[in-house]
Amino acid sequence: MSQWGLNRTASTTVSTPQHQSSTTSLLSLSSVSLASNALRRNSLYGFEDRIVLDIGTSLLRAGISGEQRPRIVLDISVPDGSQTTGLYDLHLDPKLDMARRETLTSLLLLVYNKYLLTDPKQRKVIVAEKALMPTQIKLMIADILFRVLNVPAVQFASSELLTLLCTGKSSGLVVDIGPLETSVVPIYDGRPLPQLVRMSPIGTQALTSRLDLLIRNHAKITLTSSSSSGANNNIVPAEPASEDPTELMAEFLSSQGTQYMQNLAARICFVAHASTRQDVSVPLKRNPLGPYAQYDSSTATDIAIHVEWMQSTGNTPSSQSTKRTAKTAILTIPGWVRERAAEVWFEGTGTVAGEDDSLTTLIMDALVRVPLDSRAEVAAGIVLTGGGSMVTGIFARVENELRSIGGNGGFAVGFSAGRANSGRKGVLNRFDEVRRLVRDRSVVLRTVFKSNLLPWIGGSLAGSVKMISSEVVRDSYFDVGGEQSVPDWCKLVGDDTEGNETANLMSPGAKTRRSGPSKFLKKSDMSYSATESTPLLRRSSDDPIDEPALNLPELLAEAKYMAPLACPVSIGYLLQLSLGIAAIIAVGRVSTNALASLALATLYANVTGYSLFVGMAAAIDTLCSQAHGEYLAGTGERRELGRHVTRTIFIMYTAAIPVALLWWYTEPLLLLVGQDADIARLSAKFTRYLIPSLLPFILSETVKRYLMSQGIMAAQMFVIGFVAPLNCVLLYVFVISDFRIGDDGIGAPISLTISHTIIALSLCLYAKFVQGGESYDGWEWDQVLHPTKLKISARLGVSGVLMTCSEWWAWEVVALAAGLISPIYLAAQTVVLNCTFITYSIPLGFAIACSTRIGNALGAGDPQRGRIASWAALGAGSFIAVANSCFFYFSRNTLGQFFSSDPSVLAVVAEILPLAAAFQAADVITCISGGILRGAGRPEIGAYLNLIGYYVLGIPIGLVLCFFMDLKLLGLWIGLTVALFAVAIVELVTIARLNWNKEAEKARERSMF
Repeated sequence: MSQWGLNRTASTTVSTPQHQSSTTSLLSLSSVSLASNALRRNSLYGFEDRIVLDIGTSLLRAGISGEQRPRIVLDISVPDGSQTTGLYDLHLDPKLDMARRETLTSLLLLVYNKYLLTDPKQRKVIVAEKALMPTQIKLMIADILFRVLNVPAVQFASSELLTLLCTGKSSGLVVDIGPLETSVVPIYDGRPLPQLVRMSPIGTQALTSRLDLLIRNHAKITLTSSSSSGANNNIVPAEPASEDPTELMAEFLSSQGTQYMQNLAARICFVAHASTRQDVSVPLKRNPLGPYAQYDSSTATDIAIHVEWMQSTGNTPSSQSTKRTAKTAILTIPGWVRERAAEVWFEGTGTVAGEDDSLTTLIMDALVRVPLDSRAEVAAGIVLTGGGSMVTGIFARVENELRSIGGNGGFAVGFSAGRANSGRKGVLNRFDEVRRLVRDRSVVLRTVFKSNLLPWIGGSLAGSVKMISSEVVRDSYFDVGGEQSVPDWCKLVGDDTEGNETANLMSPGAKTRRSGPSKFLKKSDMSYSATESTPLLRRSSDDPIDEPALNLPELLAEAKYMAPLACPVSIGYLLQLSLGIAAIIAVGRVSTNALASLALATLYANVTGYSLFVGMAAAIDTLCSQAHGEYLAGTGERRELGRHVTRTIFIMYTAAIPVALLWWYTEPLLLLVGQDADIARLSAKFTRYLIPSLLPFILSETVKRYLMSQGIMAAQMFVIGFVAPLNCVLLYVFVISDFRIGDDGIGAPISLTISHTIIALSLCLYAKFVQGGESYDGWEWDQVLHPTKLKISARLGVSGVLMTCSEWWAWEVVALAAGLISPIYLAAQTVVLNCTFITYSIPLGFAIACSTRIGNALGAGDPQRGRIASWAALGAGSFIAVANSCFFYFSRNTLGQFFSSDPSVLAVVAEILPLAAAFQAADVITCISGGILRGAGRPEIGAYLNLIGYYVLGIPIGLVLCFFMDLKLLGLWIGLTVALFAVAIVELVTIARLNWNKEAEKARERSMF
């Protein structure tokens, strides 16, 4: 048995039945067991005391609840050919299932019949299960207990939660340093958070391996003379001789096996109080003799151990038997080896999937993933358990490492080394938000119990006061179909929810109502069906989200948060509109034909090109905002944002090829629809000069949304605020001045192309040198061309195209229809439409802000926050709608004068603006609802509604009223207003019926491909 369970515990220990060698030892152990039974206190519940089993990978601890220590600790050794292994490991081998079952059955029979001396049928059982225990092993334990031992009921409980119970706290961070791995489990308000569990394969075996390596290269072994050879004639004493020290050391260690090294590590190793090393982990693997020379003068005490082993010398000439030589020696281990072997837990070499694997970074990584309002309580209760926690000095060292991280704003030596070598951008910044918390609030708790016994002690406490309410009764273990079923402590819902599998362990009898979890910890965060094949961070959407009534303070706080995000977007949108308006003003000074040609070219370019790419870029609103939310929650990679952007750019650049061809052949297409030949020719010339603007327009649109998805809203405003005046200068030079390019206004599309190029480059430079570029690692073609991800991006892009273009194209149809009435009505339509474009910028800012907030919330696994953001945005939109409507109605007689002085045009504008005032209410709601649907990843709903609303209701009704009822432009606006109100109502109903829990699950599924 390993010394992690022997000398380091105060309990009785034996080896497995297959390895027992002494009947006397068993009798003595039984005597100790009986003595313990005689001394135990009376329980609160008498014979209702439970049997408590703590079944780990290599040790089984068993006893009766209410006692202060387990009665028996057994070594679990599953035969695997010529070797033995633990009950389970990181890679569960199905070939050993039968051996595991036989070993576990014999151990449990031994526990009941020899050490507990109790009838299994009379006592319920509490099983402490590790966070990462495979479900297969859990089912095996339950099956043995029910089928073989016939226990009345089994209660499974999180060993981490039981560990925390020993400290008297209900929130904390449990660090379990086991044989194979170290796991860190956050617990809040008596509820483990399994989706935030962190794990790294650094356990006591890593310490043993490091000690073995150091002893082979730095310890000294010296042969001594043997006192006697014993009675066996085949054993001869070895005489002291000069042997090669390296070969002698290798011979000794190979004769002892791993068990000897485990026991040696448990006896001699300790953890240094503070890190004074350099990053020696990588050189050590290349040259073990070099990097540790600086520790030869360590003040740690050298130790000398008397060792013996047998060496086989082969068959003698006169006998077929094997002669064995008994060797004795003195093994001298330098003090610094004893001290530095444990540094394997603090080096953080970053060798596992790019993640740092030190104890400190595991703790920090777990803390940064805990929701903000729960983080302080969790950090204030850090508990170490497992065999590794018995190494002398580890509590103080972990505490010092955490203090070092938070105290000076930097990282401890061991902490920074691994991060520096990890090659990941922006990783260090992730821990900035918890450094101060770690410095001020983190506490490594000590208890009066042995730290490696805490799970069993917690089970003993819980069983003695009946704190665990959920159990599997023998009669209900099998259902009608014979399917085995056991509860999963990972599936935690509310205490009062009917059908709970496991209630709050900290609530005795599950009858004491708790104060409620953090507002960020919803049922979706605590519902998790984990198996050995289930992704660790997967969330279940089977349970409906808890949707408490929305309260005004939360909505106001969310709206107040979104307002500063919306303002820069609105200003940037207006500045972007100014680019086209300035071009129209400049070309209007050239000629009427040039103005008409530019207007037609702009219409053609918007319908066949720009609107398509604006719609495609909407995929970024969904994908990048949700990916950024996952990163903020610590459950995703930051560079996933860059992958989504490059994938979307690839799709849009591919689509730009047919668009460019369509723009090149503009003239024959315009002639085909009956346009004037001169106008068609000049319009075609304009669109051909706009072809180079396609690539920078695509780049600027994607980078702009990429930054907005991270909450960086002001970048567009700053960049376009710089480019807009420059665009005016370019238009003056290229269109009006003596240095103009041609006399037909062709300088306008050239100026627009230059402006779009500057915008694209400026946004890229802003992302790289100011903020936002940390998520971009260049073009990863395997990710860009990933079939599943490409399909998701394309699907969202097509939905965005339908959603955007259906609206854009509807207004172009209205403009064409107005032109068929008369030029006066076309001019009035242009004035009213430009007014709506200006007012549309205000709700557009809130739409993009709420889309970002919702995407971030769903990506972070906080659907309730997304729900609050959606209704807060709609609430703000209602005020905007009222303000816009009032503005249109009360300025109906004066607003048109800013655009035209023609009395006929002004009269039509005054007639349309009251209807446009009513139109504003629906327009604002549909604008914000579209942002909500994009953030939730459901743009196809908006696309379908727009197609039906505009082309089934709005345009047909408007055309009938316009031409058949002779309402002219007013009829067109009535049709569109009716359609938009219908779309707004259906979108509101859709949003109200959204299952936000499932939307969060869908966001998680998108990131898992």
